Amino acid sequence: MWIGRHTMNRWKWVACLILLASFLLSACSAFAPLATEDEVLAGLSERYGGTEFVILETIDGSEYERTDRPKAQLYRAAPAEDQEHPFWVLSYVRQFTRDSLPSYYGNVLEDTYAFDYFLEQFDGFLIKNNIHGFFRSENTRVDMSEYLSQNQFHSQGGHFLVYVTQENAADVVQQVFAFIDDFYEVYPYQEILDNLRLIIYFCDKANPVQDGAEAPDLHIKRTIDYQYTRIYERTYFYPFEDKTNYNDAQSVLKAINELFYGIDIRQWARKDPSEYCQEGETQTLVDGKMTFENLFIMYGQYQFYFYGKSKRTKLSGFQFVFSE
Repeated sequence: MWIGRHTMNRWKWVACLILLASFLLSACSAFAPLATEDEVLAGLSERYGGTEFVILETIDGSEYERTDRPKAQLYRAAPAEDQEHPFWVLSYVRQFTRDSLPSYYGNVLEDTYAFDYFLEQFDGFLIKNNIHGFFRSENTRVDMSEYLSQNQFHSQGGHFLVYVTQENAADVVQQVFAFIDDFYEVYPYQEILDNLRLIIYFCDKANPVQDGAEAPDLHIKRTIDYQYTRIYERTYFYPFEDKTNYNDAQSVLKAINELFYGIDIRQWARKDPSEYCQEGETQTLVDGKMTFENLFIMYGQYQFYFYGKSKRTKLSGFQFVFSE
C-alpha cells in the first residue's frame, strides 16, 4: 500500500509540473515578438517567387488585435519595381491551440497582393465585355478604383455580383468561367489563388440584391417571399476551388434557368425558333447491340447533353463553340 501511495503522489507532482509548464509556456508565448520589417519582406518574397518588395508605410495595427491575436502591425507594401500598385500586409502574433497540448504563439503574415490583382483584372473584364457586375465588401457596393487606391485597409473577402437576364445568362456564365480558367492558367502563383476568400454570384437583373448593413446573407435561403430570395442558392461559385458543389459552368447555368426563370434547359433551347435547333440521340455498341447513350440538343453555338430521355433528366454537360 505504501508503494501505491508513493507512486500516486509522484504522478500528481508530475501532472502539476506539466500543467505549470503549459501555463508558463502559454503566458510567455504571448510576449512573442512581431516579425520585423525585414522578416515581413522576406516572407512576401518567398511567397511570391523571389519578387522584391518594399514597405511604403507602417501603420499601428492595434485595432486589429483580439484575444487570440495579441499583437498586430499593418503595412502598405508594393513590388520594388512597381510601387504604383501598393497592397496591404497584416502581420500579427496568433495563438494556436492543439487538443490536450499547450497552446503556442506564432507569427502570421496576410497580404492582399494576389487578391487585389484579381479584383482589378476581373473588374476590367466585366467593363470590357459590357457585363453588369460589381464588387461588394461587407454587403456594400464599392468603387473598385477607390477600393484599390489603398485609402483604407481591407483584407481578403467579399464577393462579385454579376447580373444576368434570361436572354444573356448562357453567354455571361460562359464568359466568366472562361476568364477564370484563363486567369488561373497564366497567373504565376496559383497556390495563392487557391486560398483566396472570394465568391462570385450570378443574380437576376430583374431582382437587384439589397445593399447595406441590413442586406440578407446571400448564402441564406429565406422562407418569406421566396420569389425574391431564391437567387441565394446554387447560382454562386468559388472561382479557384475544385469544380464541386455547383462550382462549374453547367451546374450554375442550370440553376440560373431553374431558379430565376422557372424553366429547364430544354425549354430554354427551344424558346427562339430563329436560332438553329436540332434534337436527337446518340447510340453506342454494347454487347453487340446498339443502345441509347445520350440525348442531345444543338442550339446555336450550344450543345446540351442528357443521359436520359425523361423530361426530369438533369443536364449532364454542355459545350459552347465560339464564333470565328
